[in-house]
Amino acid sequence: MDAETGEVYAVEAGKNEEAIGRVLAPVSGSVQYVVSDLAPAMKKAIQGGCLEAKHVVDYFHVIQLFTEALDRCRQSFGKGNKKHGHVRYVCR
Repeated sequence: MDAETGEVYAVEAGKNEEAIGRVLAPVSGSVQYVVSDLAPAMKKAIQGGCLEAKHVVDYFHVIQLFTEALDRCRQSFGKGNKKHGHVRYVCR
């Protein structure tokens, strides 16, 4: 998708490296930034086809990773960890 115009360049079935590479191939020389999720196939296709482009992880997935890490920390305080049991009351 063109970030300035919103024009969709291509749609391809599949999420494997080859399918992603087919979409990137026609525009690979002119791409400056590629925004995607953290899928390994996406990373490989971008590194293989858009050598000069910067790979940017999309905002949704960054927030998702942060929230999951925060949940793991929060759960470690609450589940059977009596040593830090008082912390949950301080945070309220």
